[in-house]
Parts: sequence; structure tokens; C-alpha cells
Amino acid sequence: MKNKNLIFGMLLVGVLMISLVSAGITSYAITDLKTGRTAVAGDVNVKILDVSRSGVASVQVTNTQTGATERVAVTEGGTALTKFGEVSVGAVTPSSLFRKANVESITVTPTTTQIVTSQDAEECSNNCQAFTERYRLDEGETINIQGNIIGIDFIDADSVKLNVNGQPTELFSENQWFELSNSQIVEVEDIHRLEVGGQIGWVVLGLKGYKLDEGETITLQGNSVSIDFIDADEVRLDVNNQLTNLLIKDNTFELNNNQIAVVGKIAKLEVGGTTGYVRIDLASCYFPYF
Repeated sequence: MKNKNLIFGMLLVGVLMISLVSAGITSYAITDLKTGRTAVAGDVNVKILDVSRSGVASVQVTNTQTGATERVAVTEGGTALTKFGEVSVGAVTPSSLFRKANVESITVTPTTTQIVTSQDAEECSNNCQAFTERYRLDEGETINIQGNIIGIDFIDADSVKLNVNGQPTELFSENQWFELSNSQIVEVEDIHRLEVGGQIGWVVLGLKGYKLDEGETITLQGNSVSIDFIDADEVRLDVNNQLTNLLIKDNTFELNNNQIAVVGKIAKLEVGGTTGYVRIDLASCYFPYF
């Protein structure tokens, strides 16, 4: 009898949770979620607050570990990016006299980085460029990234000027990057701003490796890394007082904690007295070199 009641209760709620794994990314599918109801999707709770007559769902996403909450408005068949992950909404049914509003399907993809194993060099290189962490920054608020306080000074549909630790940056477009005090590279991944009065703009910032200048030493996952030799096409690094082979772009080397690091852009002008630099990313995969 208890089992029958349990099954009936599950059907009454009408929420089916399915974990989908595709290309190393876990997504959570929720079906038939009515307004006021809450469903669990990994480390977040998803609640439908309202569905407008035009088919726009107001969705509240709450991190179960921190209690942090974010609300987004998602059109039928649309997708919204939150600081906890991506939320996609399927067909919606507005409320009527005899029934509550309902969202037939929601898919939540958390912002987590999974290790991906690839057998293709080009595919591997693309995977190694993935962001290790991603942040959403709304206009009017500040966020803390590794001890750096970042806000938005100006934003329009195509560009953004940030404020990092009280210092304004230059004007950035999407896919441009800047450097934090610890040599961490932050890339402007997406810029969102509608040309509507009162509309709040926001950007997505991604952590994407480190910039190592000739003559300096950085700490990478507890490992001391510096440049021993660099020219326009190759670099030899000193990792914990051990020299690597000569490396070119997309070559990899191993840190003491078995983390694989990949060499990104190498820059050195063939002019006496100029300082070179190399970008180093923490690889989500690697392709052996010889």
C-alpha cells in the first residue's frame, strides 16, 4: 500500500528527472513542471514562478549548497544562461480558469568542466581551450574572481568596459581578454545588452589559462613555472627547476600533480631587448607530441 501511495504521489507531482550524458556534459531534464512546483537538477533547485500569456516562463534557480538564487525569463523554446548553468525551456502552457500554468520540459546544464578524452588533434586542441570556470556579471553588481573585484563601467550591445580592483579597463568586444594580478587570463565570452531603456546588461567571463612573461615566475596549481628560452615559434619552460623540451603551440607538459598543461600563443619579436610571453592553459585533454 505504501508503494502504491508513493507511485501515486510521484505521478501527481509529474516531474520526471533524467540525467543525460553527452560529450562529458551532464544535463538534467525535467518534465511537466507546474507553477509553484520545485524540481531538483543536480546541485540546483528549479522552480516555475509564473508563465505569461505570451508564453514566457519565469524560472527561479537556486544553488542547494550556497542558497544563492537567480531568476530568469525564458521564452518558449528558448535558453537562458545563469551563473549556475544553462536553462532551456520547451513547450509551455499558460494558466487558464481550470488549470495551472505548466512547462512541459526544462533542461538544465550545470556550468561544470568535465575531462574529455579525444583521439583527434584538432578536436583535442579545441577542448583544451575550454574555460576552466565561467562567471556571469550583471550590470550594477560586482563579483569576486580569485580575490579580484570586477564590475561593469559601461556596456552596450557589442562592447563592455570593466572595472577591475577600482581600475577601468579598455573597451572589450567578445573573445578579447585581460589579465588579473596573478597572471590569470579572463576572456569576455558573451556580451548581452538590449537597446531598450531600463534593460540590464550582462557579460559572461571565462577563466582561460595564464599569461607568463619572460623574466617572471608564476605559480600554476602549486607548480613554479618560468621561461628559460623563447623565440617567435617555440619556448622552453622551467617547471619546478626542471627544464622541458622545446615546445611549440599546442604542445603539452605535465605538472607535479599530474595535471596536463598546454602551450598556447607564443609571442616574441625578433628585436633586441623585447620581452616575450606565452599563454599556458590547463588542458581538459591532451594529444601526445614527440
